[in-house]
Amino acid sequence: MNKLIKYIIIFILFSLFGWTYENILLNKKSQDTTLTEIIGINAPFLLIYGVGGILIFYTYSNFPHMKLLSKIIIASILINSVECISGKLSYYIRGYHTWNYNKCFYPLCDGYISLFTIILWTLMITMILLIFSYLDKKNK
Repeated sequence: MNKLIKYIIIFILFSLFGWTYENILLNKKSQDTTLTEIIGINAPFLLIYGVGGILIFYTYSNFPHMKLLSKIIIASILINSVECISGKLSYYIRGYHTWNYNKCFYPLCDGYISLFTIILWTLMITMILLIFSYLDKKNK
């Protein structure tokens, strides 16, 4: 399969998963209207999760020589950096906090990330990288 198509599929799946996770499992009504503002479609997608999926897949597929732990660390740094930067950008552009982890254990980056969420993302990244590895071995 073409690499670009893989990235598009990953982006769509993770954006859908993010929306499902936040709106159904956490029972949060998403304030993210980015997709509606960009293309005028109100769809069940959270784009930041799609970007995260691409970063995780990029880390997995472009560093085959690295051990799993190294990939987990790199992906975790990337994901949490994107969450911090996009949170600050969102506030700068829209004037409100799209998400806020100030009530979580040890908030960082003005509450856009926290030690608690870093640990959760790292566990999720580990699970996703293990799934990618399993699927890769299964398809060989």
